[in-house]
Amino acid sequence: MSAVIMGTRGCGKSTVLGLLHQAMTIHTNTRPGVFRFYIKPNDLNRLLQNTTHRMLRGEFPAYGPANKDDISILLGFKPKSRALFRAWKNNLWTFAGEGFNFKGLGMLLRVYDVSGEAINQYSTAPNIDIFLKVNEIFDSNILILLIDCKKFTNTTRGDKWETMLQFDRACARIVNAYLEYRRRNKQKEKIYPIYLFTKLDEMDGEIKKEFRVEQIESAKKYEEKVCGEIGNALLQRYMSTTRAVIEAHTTGFRAHRVSVEREKYFFSWVGIEKIEGIATPETQRLKVIQIEDENGARFQNDFPLFMYEAMLEYIVHIGEKEGGDSPEVLNALFHQIAYF
Repeated sequence: MSAVIMGTRGCGKSTVLGLLHQAMTIHTNTRPGVFRFYIKPNDLNRLLQNTTHRMLRGEFPAYGPANKDDISILLGFKPKSRALFRAWKNNLWTFAGEGFNFKGLGMLLRVYDVSGEAINQYSTAPNIDIFLKVNEIFDSNILILLIDCKKFTNTTRGDKWETMLQFDRACARIVNAYLEYRRRNKQKEKIYPIYLFTKLDEMDGEIKKEFRVEQIESAKKYEEKVCGEIGNALLQRYMSTTRAVIEAHTTGFRAHRVSVEREKYFFSWVGIEKIEGIATPETQRLKVIQIEDENGARFQNDFPLFMYEAMLEYIVHIGEKEGGDSPEVLNALFHQIAYF
C-alpha cells in the first residue's frame, strides 16, 4: 500500500512536512520500544536544512518542498513476531536498502516533488516522464488532501471570493485526476481518504465562531467525532466543487465508481509570534516552546502534536488491516507525498 499527500501551491505542504518530521522525532524519543524511523543521510540533511531546523529557529520553511528530489523515510513500528522485533530493534537502518520486503517491520515514506502543471499535462498531453511519475503517485491507496483554511470566506465578491473559488477548482482537478486513474486501473482496491485542514490559526474569525472551531483548538486529544462533524460541514460550505467530484466517483453508477472507506478529518496549525507592524512572513516568527513531561524536556514548534500522532496511528492501522496479521504477509506502507 501507499499514501499520497496532495495539495495546491501555498497550502502549507512544507510546514506540514516539518511538523510531521517533528512528530516522528518526538514519537521515536517517547516510544523507543514501539516506533523508530530512518532517513538516508543526504535526505535528512536537506530536510533539516530547508524545513525542520528553520522552523525550530522560528523561521518559515524554504518556499516549496524541501526536496527537489525524492526523500525516503523508513518508519518502523514494533512487529508482532518476536524474531522480527529483535531484528527491528537492533538493525532498523539496515532495512533501508532497495528491494527489502519489510515483512511486518514498518513502512517506507517516499517524498516526491511534483508540480501542478504536471497534473494538467498528465490529463491532456503527458510526456513519458510525467506519465510514469504521476502514475506512481496515483497508485497510492491512502489519499491525504490538504485543505487551506485561510482561503475560506463568506464574502461573495472580490479577490477573496475568487481566490476561494480557484482553490476549490484546483483541488477538484487534482482529486478528479486521481479518482479517474483509480477507476480505470485499480477500481477494486479501496481508497482511504484523509482530509488535513491546514492553517487553522489563519481561518477567518467569524467562520471559526460559526463552526465552533474552538472545540478543536482547545482540545488536548484527537476527538474523531468533533473533527468529523466540523470538517464535513466546512467541505460542504467552502469546497462544494471538490466534494461533488468525490461524490460523483463514489456514489454514481457501479461501473463508474471506486470503493472508498469512510473519510477521516484532521486539523493542523502552528503558533505564530507576531512582531509589531504589518503582518508579513518577515515580521512573523514561528513560536518555539519547551515541553516538560515524564520523558524529560524538549523544544518544538507550538502545534497540535496529538493530531499528527493520531494521523500516523490511523495510517498504521490501515496498513495492519490491509496487510493482515501473518508475518509472511507484506505489512508495509509506501508513503508518497506529492507537492502540487
